[in-house]
Amino acid sequence: MLVKLLIEDLDFLNEIGVDPEKVAKSLIELFAEMLFVHGYIHGDPHPDNVLVSPEGHNGFSLVLLDHAVYRELDEEFRKDFCQLWEALILKDSKKTMWLGEQFGAGKYSRYLPIIFTGTTIERFLLNF
Repeated sequence: MLVKLLIEDLDFLNEIGVDPEKVAKSLIELFAEMLFVHGYIHGDPHPDNVLVSPEGHNGFSLVLLDHAVYRELDEEFRKDFCQLWEALILKDSKKTMWLGEQFGAGKYSRYLPIIFTGTTIERFLLNF
């Protein structure tokens, strides 16, 4: 039985016995693996393109729809993008700026932390 996953309908997910937090974690892991491991980006990942079934390995399974808009990253870009996220997580401002240069962001590299994490490059420096 497939049921449309509505992120905001937590009562419904609970009603069918599916833990919304596990669904959210699985969805994040799914998209992270697609991007960071396999180099694919789903171009239209809104709630109407994700279905959840109350049957599956962890008590549910996810189904992605609308595969018409995918982007495949080349291997070098995928690896650099992984390094960028590592630098952002570790708050490594020098590596973030260097990778920004590699991506062609130039002087705008300083805005990568705020775009991806909501914090500024200056805030990175304050945390050390």
